[in-house]
Amino acid sequence: MIKLKNVISEAPIDTYATIGNFDKGASFRDKRDRELIKHPTAIQKVKDFFKNTSADFDFYFVNLPGRRTFAEKGKVSNEFVFEPYPKGLGIPPESLKDGQINDNNVTVFFVGNSAAEKVPMTSWTIAHRFGHVLRREYAFNEYAKWLEGQFNEILEFYHINLARQGYGESPEVSKAKAQLFNQIGTMKSARDGKIDRPFEFYYELFAQYLYSGKVSFKPLTPTIIKGAGSYGRKEYARTSNVDMVNEILGGIERDFRFYAEDVLSDCVGNVYVM
Repeated sequence: MIKLKNVISEAPIDTYATIGNFDKGASFRDKRDRELIKHPTAIQKVKDFFKNTSADFDFYFVNLPGRRTFAEKGKVSNEFVFEPYPKGLGIPPESLKDGQINDNNVTVFFVGNSAAEKVPMTSWTIAHRFGHVLRREYAFNEYAKWLEGQFNEILEFYHINLARQGYGESPEVSKAKAQLFNQIGTMKSARDGKIDRPFEFYYELFAQYLYSGKVSFKPLTPTIIKGAGSYGRKEYARTSNVDMVNEILGGIERDFRFYAEDVLSDCVGNVYVM
């Protein structure tokens, strides 16, 4: 029997449990992650992180051989959870709280931390990666499209050419967006200048909302960095409408919760594998 340990029942983290032996590597290979996941202080930080969310969560951390292959699989059926491995996760019902999936909660099975680029499995990483698992969901795509439209409007005020190349943005536009997000973001990754892929900022904002129930930005200035030119010299973009771009940022702060709550509402009753 696969044992379930460290069960916590306190909304909105209705269940926090480990499945498998976390004393040795399996789907969670990094010892730091395994120690964080089962450490009482780290568990309390996860509970505190999600305390402002409107949805209730069941988090299961699965450290079993082979399950890492299902990383970021996304939404799955209840049957997939119980179907024997390797076709499914192979989790016996008795390993879950009350022996079943709670259809009133958002259920997430974490099967590793491979996509986090060696970032430890902290409460923020858990929230960020939850965003990753929603990327195929309709409501999350609507949220991302809305953000993209708002930020594109800001870049247009800075005279950034948003013309697309083929099926995606040009490298210059991607760099300009990443620079913009590092300038306006208030989370640690942005403050440290670590946003290098624009879409990651949408996950970071969603994580910030899960934590605080809102998002916040640093105000923009008439000049922003848009990239690096020859010899690594910084290139700048300018606007004469700084009040307008900051008004757009204020609108994002104001309206963010409507899009984020749509995402959370659509998640309730679903099962995700991360």
